[in-house]
Amino acid sequence: MSTRISLLGGLLGALTLSARASAPDDSQILDPVIVRGDLIGNSVQQALRQRKDAGNATVVIDGEQLNQFNDLSVGDAIRRLPGVTFPGVNRSRDVRLRAIGGEYTQILLDGRPYLDGNSSRNMEVDRLPAAMIERIEIIRSPLAGQPAGGIAGTINIVTRRGSSEPSGGASFGAGHVEGNGNTGDLAVWQGAAAGPLRWFIAANAQRRLLEESSTEFEYDDDAFDGGDDQLQKRRFNEYTLTPRLDFELGANDRLSLVPNYNRSEERRDQSERAVEPDGSVSQRTEEIRDRTRETWGNRTEWTHRLGDHGTITTYHEFSRASEDTERNSRRYNAAGEQNRVEQRFSDVAMRNWNAGVVYTATKGRHAIDAGLGVSDGTREEAESRFRNGSPQTPDYGRIYEVGEEIAHAWVSDAISLSDADLLTLGLRAEHSRTRTTAHDGTRASKKATDLIPSVQYRRAASDNVDLRIGLARTLRRPDLRDLTPTIEEGGGTIGDPDTAGNPQTSPERAWGLDAGLDWFLDEERGLLSANIFARRISDKIEERLRLVDDRWLQRPENAGDGRILGMELEARLPLTFAGLADLVLWGNVTRVHSRLDDALTGQRRRFDQQPDLVSNIGLDYFIAPIRTTVGFNYNRVFDYSQTFAITDGGSEQTRFGTQNRMDLSLRTQLGASTSLSLSALNVLRAKDRRDIVERNEDGAINSTIRYREPSNMTWYARIKHEW
Repeated sequence: MSTRISLLGGLLGALTLSARASAPDDSQILDPVIVRGDLIGNSVQQALRQRKDAGNATVVIDGEQLNQFNDLSVGDAIRRLPGVTFPGVNRSRDVRLRAIGGEYTQILLDGRPYLDGNSSRNMEVDRLPAAMIERIEIIRSPLAGQPAGGIAGTINIVTRRGSSEPSGGASFGAGHVEGNGNTGDLAVWQGAAAGPLRWFIAANAQRRLLEESSTEFEYDDDAFDGGDDQLQKRRFNEYTLTPRLDFELGANDRLSLVPNYNRSEERRDQSERAVEPDGSVSQRTEEIRDRTRETWGNRTEWTHRLGDHGTITTYHEFSRASEDTERNSRRYNAAGEQNRVEQRFSDVAMRNWNAGVVYTATKGRHAIDAGLGVSDGTREEAESRFRNGSPQTPDYGRIYEVGEEIAHAWVSDAISLSDADLLTLGLRAEHSRTRTTAHDGTRASKKATDLIPSVQYRRAASDNVDLRIGLARTLRRPDLRDLTPTIEEGGGTIGDPDTAGNPQTSPERAWGLDAGLDWFLDEERGLLSANIFARRISDKIEERLRLVDDRWLQRPENAGDGRILGMELEARLPLTFAGLADLVLWGNVTRVHSRLDDALTGQRRRFDQQPDLVSNIGLDYFIAPIRTTVGFNYNRVFDYSQTFAITDGGSEQTRFGTQNRMDLSLRTQLGASTSLSLSALNVLRAKDRRDIVERNEDGAINSTIRYREPSNMTWYARIKHEW
């Protein structure tokens, strides 16, 4: 630990000397607008003002604050936000808002769903570079104009936008992941206007490194009984391009073209050993997996201003995406002799188009929004396998086609009841039709129609205190991959069951209530906030085990009804009252309680992998003479235990250990338009610890499995210049 402290102290000292050499004179330091150099503080202030103006409960994080710790991906950057968790210490792709499953969090990019290889209908947020983000909005309670997903909430990721004036910038970063290698990124953006044309383009290229090595050992009365030891390293080369063109066609018309492109090239190098009770290795498997994911598309919008009668916007969007995976593995016996060579090829192809129209108008105290639209998308998966050069039976559950059409219409009215009261009433209707074709041509379809009301009320109790309450209906549609009925044979046992999808799974539906208070401090530089939330979910979807024809089968089913209750506390406190206006303490705590009435087993239990408590504490200290901000964050996911009943009368108990993560950052203004930031990420090297105990119907222990996954520390530096 002393070594870490001395390294960090040396880093701070080096940066202080560098910044002091380029510090401006006192007259520049006293300028209250820019020269103060506290870009992170200014970013927070802007975000809090946007939060205050929102008609519904929304947490806003501006890009400068988001990039304070030099995270490469959006997933790593949002780990510090209220209630955000991930399924493991090394996985930042599947976001879990309010500590419940990622399937309950809706991810939008610039207000719209993004086509991605993830079959859960969400995008994997680690694909997006944090350097390309202008802000992130966590929408706790939705408005009618938003897609109906997001039972836990919605994360809207807003990419960089151009301004009315010519401007641009570039950033370059480099770092090292201990035990893994070097990483880095380059981002460039530029915008300008010429006559009726305004354009903006942003591009990013980055290399990310990730390790998910783990051990999974079984014990019998604390005696080692064998297991698996896995070494796994991943390398990602990723490229993103987001242009935008706006044409002013006259006084009342604008045409916008918004293309996008994203490509991710992943190589996973994995070595897995089967360890016997005596410690010997009976089998070793080496695998290299290459995966390429690509998404491209374009959105076209035409906006026409109707004078005093409002604005009408029509849009059309088309997207395509692919995910191609090749696995090459070699297996060796205890003597180190190769005895098997396998190849597996998996291809995913997706397309989606949507079109619609939106009308907005202000009539006296009413701000009216209305829209309707339709989307049509398909997802196809194919797979082939080879062993020692000969074709093998594929996983038929990965050979299917799913098509889905969704039509929607909505209307919303934000009514200014008084200068202090805003009431927003909304109603959304969605009709969906899903068609599934299995590998053998078996077809299935499912239709659903939902009315989705929402009510949002905001009262300004004073100039600095807002009270909010929101009531809304939301949905969770099944995972697309889980809709194919094909049974894939496993061992037929509890530990290795057969698996299948279920095309008759119904969407989960939920009523949600959010009520909170925001107290803005020190001219929106600080905040005290408390929010309570409740969700009542019907027809919850979960993977269930059933005994079918003397074989155990696992498939998704509507397992019962559930409830979620929780509280979110946030604080950002500039210590102005103590004469330390440049020192800000901040933190957030999310407490969650869930209950599921399992119709299959009759058990009343918590949701799967739902921690009770998640917290962040941190500080930002702006050192004005050297225009440097020091940042600290400590993230903690508290330990918890869950016990699930199994239909044979047995049970499975999993104890999850506490996960502790600490990040440090230093950011200095080298000039009016140039900044340098240094960071040390995951200093505590968080660990994922899980103990799984399986019991029979008499309560006797059948097995105990101990899963352990470590993580690595990262050093990173980034320089940014804007013009």
